[in-house]
Amino acid sequence: MSENQASSEFNVFVSWSKPTSRSLASAISEWLPNVVPLARPFFSDDDIQSGSVWFSEILDKLKSVRAGVLCVTRESSIGPWFNFEAGAMAGLGLKVCPVLFGVSERQLGTQLSGFQSTPFEHGKMLKLALDLNDYLGPQKALESAVENSFKACWPNLEKAFQEIMAVAPEQHSPERGIEDQIGELLDGVRVLVRRQKRDDEEKQMLREMDARILAAGSAFKTDWEEKIQRLVNRGGAANRAIEQVKRQNETLVKKLEELTQHGGTSKQPDQEPRT
Repeated sequence: MSENQASSEFNVFVSWSKPTSRSLASAISEWLPNVVPLARPFFSDDDIQSGSVWFSEILDKLKSVRAGVLCVTRESSIGPWFNFEAGAMAGLGLKVCPVLFGVSERQLGTQLSGFQSTPFEHGKMLKLALDLNDYLGPQKALESAVENSFKACWPNLEKAFQEIMAVAPEQHSPERGIEDQIGELLDGVRVLVRRQKRDDEEKQMLREMDARILAAGSAFKTDWEEKIQRLVNRGGAANRAIEQVKRQNETLVKKLEELTQHGGTSKQPDQEPRT
């Protein structure tokens, strides 16, 4: 593992079950960063240190990544491990991307069949690379750059696939008993219940946020309406005071005019002559 793929930067969990699936997962882990520059795959066969508690390590990595790529073969398609990891990824809100190697969608168990899968074909794998490029963050590579890298790297991955499948044991789909099918159905129901619970919690949170925003907006509106009304009232009182002053001034002017008129025509009372 290179320094730029430190555990704190893992963002794609590459899952496997059974030997053939493990070899394919190893090839995918090496191929993916060459096509999607932001991809930092976690591959448990390489990236768990000796002495670590592997189960806890895997759970920790699932909590930190954004997407999971499951390398599904016929021998691994019905095993419980994929059901566990796919359910855990879905419960954490991750993008779950099963890649099908020599197995069709109708051969998948109930749990895996609930996710959009990708057959190992040129066009489908290119779409997966473009989707992962979108999932992994805002600083994604240009679509044309991913397409060019895919075109250059696809032959090596296809060659690795052919070599792995050439030495793989004959792939048989295991027989599924009624208990396995019921177990898968129950797992699927549990995942749906967890998703519904998470969706309900998110909806409730959004409703509470909306209510708080409306309450804050209403309080803000009421406050400003009161302030504006006070200003209007003050303005009305000021206008009334101005009108009163005007009337007082008019009264004074009239009195001055009357005094001026009387002063010009009135006489002082006659005084008795002095002797």
